[in-house]
Amino acid sequence: MVGRSWKTDTKELRPDIDKDLALDFLFGPLYARMIIRGAKFTKADLQRLVGALDAAIRSC
Repeated sequence: MVGRSWKTDTKELRPDIDKDLALDFLFGPLYARMIIRGAKFTKADLQRLVGALDAAIRSC
């Protein structure tokens, strides 16, 4: 479904979003960077990750 991924009044994910998939999109990059590569995330990195997650969810 193309469109908004968040309910605007509560800032929550829409009920039709696959929450397990959304968590996979979020934790995959975190795991890869922190556990596998031993690198840290900056605030800017996290903002880019959340932006990419939002774009991915919107495309579903």
